[in-house]
Amino acid sequence: MNIDERKMFLITGYVGLFASIIVGTGEFLIHYSAIGYDSDLPFGFLGNVSTSHMSLGHFLVVGGIPLYYVGYYHLYLALKGGSKKLALLLFGLGVISFTVGGVWVSSRALLGHLYHLIAVDNPDLWKEVATVYSFLIESLVQVLRVTILLVSALFVYQILKYKTSYPKWMAWFNPILMLGIVFLLFFFVPFIGNYLIPTAMNVAHFTLFLTSVLVLRRSTTL
Repeated sequence: MNIDERKMFLITGYVGLFASIIVGTGEFLIHYSAIGYDSDLPFGFLGNVSTSHMSLGHFLVVGGIPLYYVGYYHLYLALKGGSKKLALLLFGLGVISFTVGGVWVSSRALLGHLYHLIAVDNPDLWKEVATVYSFLIESLVQVLRVTILLVSALFVYQILKYKTSYPKWMAWFNPILMLGIVFLLFFFVPFIGNYLIPTAMNVAHFTLFLTSVLVLRRSTTL
């Protein structure tokens, strides 16, 4: 790999890392509730989040999601030495994941604004709104989870099966495992997990991209 290719390799990794920070900050602003997530009304925790935070979070998410595509191109570059077709499939699934995920998380800002406008004075109407939202938008979370699971399986398989730019131990840093660790922290170490869970997917990818960049910066085989 020549100098220009190496620069592209690392730049795309830094862009992916930046994406996880920008989108992660946006999602945190939309989702974080300092007093918890239990409520008698659906999505009631949104009443604990200021609308100004939601608005700022929305625009950070919308602006940052396309940067994730560059981050997944970085993963493609790191894995294509093993199986180019599988690496391309992983890239495509990553784009789908964050396109769907971006629609979902940015829609939460609109939902939060509606909660503040409707829920207190008209809880019955709010429940109808929440039902429609759950059908149209909340269902997208399942698509996101399935595609990230597939991404993770491909990531692990390629690293363990083929010779890629990664050492074999890098397989441990797949997104679904990192996501699982965030949820474990939420349940068992809540004073840390409470701050990570509102933006769990981005924490998982921050760990992935950071480790990738650190590993590849030190590699002599790029």
